[in-house]
Amino acid sequence: MPIHPTRASASGPVPYRTLLLGGADLPDRAELAQAFADELATRTGHGVDVEAVPIHALAHAATGGLPLERDLSRIDAVVVVLDPPAAGAEGPAGVAPLLQGLLRRLTVGAAVVLVVPAGTGAALERLAEEAGAAADALTPVVRLEDLAAGDRPRAWATAIGAATASCLIDPMVRFLADDHYDEELRLDAVDRLPPRDDAWVARFEQIVADAQAAYGTASAALSIVDADHARYSVRIGLDDPVIRRGHTLCNRALRTYGGLIVGDAQEDLRFQGFPDVRSGDLRFWAGHRIESEEGAPLGTLCVFDAEPRAVDEADLVRLRDLAVALQQSLWDLQRTSTPA
Repeated sequence: MPIHPTRASASGPVPYRTLLLGGADLPDRAELAQAFADELATRTGHGVDVEAVPIHALAHAATGGLPLERDLSRIDAVVVVLDPPAAGAEGPAGVAPLLQGLLRRLTVGAAVVLVVPAGTGAALERLAEEAGAAADALTPVVRLEDLAAGDRPRAWATAIGAATASCLIDPMVRFLADDHYDEELRLDAVDRLPPRDDAWVARFEQIVADAQAAYGTASAALSIVDADHARYSVRIGLDDPVIRRGHTLCNRALRTYGGLIVGDAQEDLRFQGFPDVRSGDLRFWAGHRIESEEGAPLGTLCVFDAEPRAVDEADLVRLRDLAVALQQSLWDLQRTSTPA
C-alpha cells in the first residue's frame, strides 16, 4: 500500500531537509509538520523542508527495515516518533536496531532525534527507557507532554525543534549539492501531469509574474522537462516555448536541491557552451525545481536576463518561496483532476 507523506516548508536560505518518521496515530500531524518547519527555521536561520511519513517505524524496523525506497544520504535530520508497541506486546520495542539502521543510511553528521509520544502507561515508560539506553550524546530523546488539543502542535514542535537544532551541522546541500533520481520514475511523473492548456497557464501565470517582478528580470518561466526538451508552458519574455534539454539550465537545476543561481553564465564552465549563453541572451539565471508529491523533479520556476549580476545564497529565498507555493498549487490541481 503506498505511503503518502505530508510536506511542509519554512522560508529561508540554504534549506535543511528533514524527515519526520512515525506518529501515524498522532493527532494534528500536518500541523505538527508545519510548526516544526517554522520552529527549526527560526532557530537556525535557514529554510526548512519537512517530509512527514506516517509509518509505524518500530514495527517496520522489527520486520526487516523501514519502507523508504529513497536515498537518505542527503537528509540533514530524521525525527523518529516512537509509536508504542501494540497492546499486549511483550519484550523490547527495538529502538536500538531502528537507530542503527537509520545511521547506516545517513551521511555522517546527520542528526537523529527520538521522540516518545505523550501519555502514560507501562508500555510508554518501557519505550522511554529503551530510547534513553539506545541513544548517545549526539542523539537527543524528547518526551512529549500530554496537552490540550489546541496546544499540542506548537508546544511539541518547540521541543522537537530545539532538540533538532542542537545537533545540526551546516545544511547537507553545501557538501552534497547534486541529488540522484530515477529518470524513468521522473518521466512517469511528468506524463501524469494535467494538460498544459489554458487552464494550466491561468493557474500559474501570476506566480511566474511575481517571480519576474521580485527579481527584476526580463524573463521568467515555469518549465516542465521531459525526456528531450524543456517546455515553457508559462513564460514571460521568452519567445521559444521549447528548448533542447541539454541546452537549458533547467536540466541542471533538476539535480540541485535548494535552487541554482548563476550570476554570469558566460563565466561558468558548465554553461558556456549553451547557445543562449554564447549569444549573450542569457547571463543571469536562477531557478528552483518543482517536484511531484512523490519527490520526482518535474521542472523549474526560473528567472533570467541578459545582464549579469552579483549573487549570493540569500538571493534564492524569494524564488524558493514562490516555487513551494507553485508546487503546492500543482499538487492540489492533480488531486482534483485525477479520477477517484
